[in-house]
Amino acid sequence: MRLKEIIRRVEEQKLIDTSSYKKPYDAFRAQINRDMKKETPRLVIDKTNKATYGLRDYSDPPPPAPPPEASHTGERTDKRRKGPDFVGPGGELLVQSELLFRQYEVSKPVPDIGVDIVARKNGKTFYIQVKTRHLAEGSYSYDIKKQSFERTPMQGTYYVFVMRNPGTGTTDFIVLPRADMAAMIKQGDIRQTTQQPASYQVLFTLKAGAVKCKGRSMIQYKNNWTIV
Repeated sequence: MRLKEIIRRVEEQKLIDTSSYKKPYDAFRAQINRDMKKETPRLVIDKTNKATYGLRDYSDPPPPAPPPEASHTGERTDKRRKGPDFVGPGGELLVQSELLFRQYEVSKPVPDIGVDIVARKNGKTFYIQVKTRHLAEGSYSYDIKKQSFERTPMQGTYYVFVMRNPGTGTTDFIVLPRADMAAMIKQGDIRQTTQQPASYQVLFTLKAGAVKCKGRSMIQYKNNWTIV
C-alpha cells in the first residue's frame, strides 16, 4: 500500500498519535526509512515499489533470521564461533594414561608453567609437552612456538607427539627429548617458519609403516617410553 494509506490506517487504529506532527507524511516517511535500516522487530516494512510499502501487523511475530550460509568448503563463515577443543585435551589424557600405567605420578601444573604434564618417578621430575594431530594426507604436522620451546629447560623436558589415525582407530606416540629436538632444529630436520610469531614446524610422514621427519627415521622414538 502507499504511504498515505499506511498513515490513514495507523491513525484509524490509534497506534500512534499523529496530532503532534505538523507534517505526518514526512515524519512517517522518515520513521519508516529509519525502521527499515534498523530492521526494527516491532515494525517490519518492505518497500515493494516506488512509494509503495508492505506493513506487518504488530501482533505478528518478526520473521526468523536466516541461518548463516555455509562456505563452499563446508566450514562456518563466522570464524568467531569456534567449537570446544577435544583433540588437545584428548591427547593429554592419553599421555597421562600411558605414564600412569608405567607408574609415574602425573599432574597438570597450575598455574601454567609452559608444559602440559609434570611426571615424577624414583625421585626424578619430568616435564612433558603434548602435541596431538590427526593423520592428514599421510602425514602429521605440528607447530610449536619458538618462544615457548626456548623457555623450556633442556634437561628433563620431553615432547610427546600424539599421532591419531581415525581410519584405523590407532594411536602412536613419538617421545622426543627436548635436547634431541634442539639438535634436529640445528640440523634442519625441523624448520623454522617465517610467519610471526616464529614457530617450528614438525612434520612426520608415514611410508610403508615407517615414520620419518624430513627423511630422518624416527623409529627409535616411536612408542618408546623407556627414555623418559
